Amino acid sequence: AYSSYLFMRTGSLLAPTLAHAFCNLMGLPDFGGVSSHPQVRLVASCFCAGIIVFTTVVTLDAVYRPPLFQSLLWHEHTS
Repeated sequence: AYSSYLFMRTGSLLAPTLAHAFCNLMGLPDFGGVSSHPQVRLVASCFCAGIIVFTTVVTLDAVYRPPLFQSLLWHEHTS
């Protein structure tokens, strides 16, 4: 979904391709290993905080960012 957002936002294939390659390189987090970690609460809190911060940053970017890329697929509403 984030790669699609990047494509719509920039109109370029480079940004979503690099983001997708980075995600493939990093892989999925080890959610199963959280329960066996010595600091379960800290690790679980970091997972939750990461999801919340990522979602907030993408939402704020979509709402408040000025039109930098002039994409044909993403129309800015200026007042």
